[in-house]
Amino acid sequence: MPLIPKSLNELKIHLKDPLFKNSYYILLTSVSISIFGLIFWVIVARFYSPDEVGLASAILSMSQLICAFSTLGLNYSIIRFYAQRDDRIDMINSGISLVVFLTIILIIVVLATLQFWSPILNNLGDNYFLLVSFVFLTVFYAIFSLQSNVFIAARISRLSFLQNIIFNLIRTPLPLFFVFVGVLGIVSSWTISIVFTVLVGSLWLIPKVLPGYLRKPRMNKQILRQIMPYSFGNYISGILGSLPTMIMPLLIVNTIKVENAAYFSIAWSITIIVSSIPGAVATSLFAEGSSSKQDIEFHSNLIKSIKLILLLLIPAIFIFFIFADKVLLFFGQTYSENATRLFQLLLIGCIPFALNQIYLTIKRVQIDIKTIIYVNLVMAILVISVSYLLLKTDGLIGIGIAWIFGQGVIAMIICMNLVLKYRAKIHE
Repeated sequence: MPLIPKSLNELKIHLKDPLFKNSYYILLTSVSISIFGLIFWVIVARFYSPDEVGLASAILSMSQLICAFSTLGLNYSIIRFYAQRDDRIDMINSGISLVVFLTIILIIVVLATLQFWSPILNNLGDNYFLLVSFVFLTVFYAIFSLQSNVFIAARISRLSFLQNIIFNLIRTPLPLFFVFVGVLGIVSSWTISIVFTVLVGSLWLIPKVLPGYLRKPRMNKQILRQIMPYSFGNYISGILGSLPTMIMPLLIVNTIKVENAAYFSIAWSITIIVSSIPGAVATSLFAEGSSSKQDIEFHSNLIKSIKLILLLLIPAIFIFFIFADKVLLFFGQTYSENATRLFQLLLIGCIPFALNQIYLTIKRVQIDIKTIIYVNLVMAILVISVSYLLLKTDGLIGIGIAWIFGQGVIAMIICMNLVLKYRAKIHE
């Protein structure tokens, strides 16, 4: 079957392929999140001051950082082991209950130590409504992440797409109604929409995948013991992999001017549209590889995944790179002036990023946790350390250079490793 359908009949066959179908739904989910996110930040940038946008982005970043720590890698385990288990409802409920418990603990720890690692956010506890909104947002965001992976694991990614559409349709217009409360208006827009969406997902969408599903606060110790080794390995690698982008607004706020966090957030929000292409295809490949029982089937899906990524990624990078300044004008002249070069550098970094995502997916299917951890550890160290070194001298451009450098070094190591293995196999 050709990768590019040339007739309606070929298109129907193409879309029936689970790898392609779920890749497109996951990609649509990611793109819709990014597009709605851009619209959200356009509204925020137009009606809120740069200081308010920068502070809110730092608070949202802190919430996502806590969730990255609290999910324990269970989002990967749900996909990896879903097809192999009969006790899926218990596995999902046990995972969510454990994540909620840990999220609450981490929120308490973070708020108690905020004055030591981010003094500028220390007054968060002084605003009761902002504090409550932050707590609810963080807890429900953790649940939301696991729910999305249930649909991907079941290879019914259209429900993940639907869940995200519900979230974004509610979130996007809300800042217009809360301008008078400043930073609270931005954060509470996320909170209200995420709480509602989680309730819809648990009461309506998940039962479509698992008939009879009912959310219960329970922890099945036997299930957790069986899946936690794999979960914890991915937990460590997931934290390392996402740490650079989540910590960057906090690093910017504490290193240079607060408004630069807003410029970074906008540039990164658009970059996510492009980076979601390899991310979506890799996630679909992960789900297919976890359900596949034959190596030859996985190899076939791997080749199709690489071709699909190249077909979609290269044109996307080219178009956004050429019109980078024009795209940023939607957010205002200051964003175009201050974030264009950063945006272009982040786009270039998506090329090695794509290779790295495919390689990590192969290792996840193979349950090669050590390699995944090593790759993400080196990448995180490179991106964060180089960003820190360059921020004071080169500003936001330093982050773009660090992103290309970190992803590029990892890609080169992967390619060298593959070449050496191929040569060794030939000489056997």
